Amino acid sequence: MFLLFATGMFGLSNAQEYDWKWAESYGGNQHDRAVDVTSDFMGNVYAVGTFESPTINFGSIQLVNQGETDFCLV
Repeated sequence: MFLLFATGMFGLSNAQEYDWKWAESYGGNQHDRAVDVTSDFMGNVYAVGTFESPTINFGSIQLVNQGETDFCLV
């Protein structure tokens, strides 16, 4: 998974107009994907997705896969 947080106008060719806040990469060696990303009024960012890797780490938190494809909300 690759999560980005930026503010600015959306434009396919105008990436330089974004005010980039941060970018993070998460995932393992299998099919791990973010399905949706949103933020709340306080600036907290939430991502929902699935992961097939045996484990996936988000900072100091490690999620352990319990089957073929697991759900995550971070």
